[in-house]
Amino acid sequence: MLAITCQIALLAYHQITTLIDLFPFNGVRNYSGRERLAELGVNGVLMSLGPIGFLFESRGLMLYGVVYYFVLLAIEIVIWWIPYFSIPTGLWRRAYNRMLSVATSDFEKGDTLERWLVTYGRLHSETLTLLPLRRGRIVPNMEHIILHGLTMITAVATLGAYRAASGSDAQGVRITWDGNSKVIVSVPVGSKISWHGVLAGYPHVYITSSNDD
Repeated sequence: MLAITCQIALLAYHQITTLIDLFPFNGVRNYSGRERLAELGVNGVLMSLGPIGFLFESRGLMLYGVVYYFVLLAIEIVIWWIPYFSIPTGLWRRAYNRMLSVATSDFEKGDTLERWLVTYGRLHSETLTLLPLRRGRIVPNMEHIILHGLTMITAVATLGAYRAASGSDAQGVRITWDGNSKVIVSVPVGSKISWHGVLAGYPHVYITSSNDD
């Protein structure tokens, strides 16, 4: 329940701060219509899959959520926090520009960080921040500091929920074989049973319930 709450809160916060002009808290008034639509649509879809997976217990989408939120956190660090704490130079600059290109989907030729600094100046430079300003650097504003905090909490909560769900699926399950062709799978009473595939060479599979006190 905690994971789903965090996932929905993150989705709602992102959509609200992208859709509604709350200047100087956010700089959405400076976005073009195309930029705002892309931000709303792409991230809205990607952020919706996690809570859908956990609400409907879809194992594939649950695993997607585990991976997605940590990848999202890494992208946020690349875009906002690395250029705040340092100015990449030399080989590190080249490596960072490649990471930033992937993180921002900016694959034009030239210096990606320089383009991001221009974009940052246009969109976010006049918004509120609690951090000391650093001339010529990206400075995470309040809108994104909160977003990144929510992302980190959601990533940890989602991982915990997935591990708990994976552990509960196998708890109390026993598989026995009589040495011939009979396999007995014993699960606790009330457990959900989901059968996938076949056991080659073992035509008789019995699923029984057990009361483990």
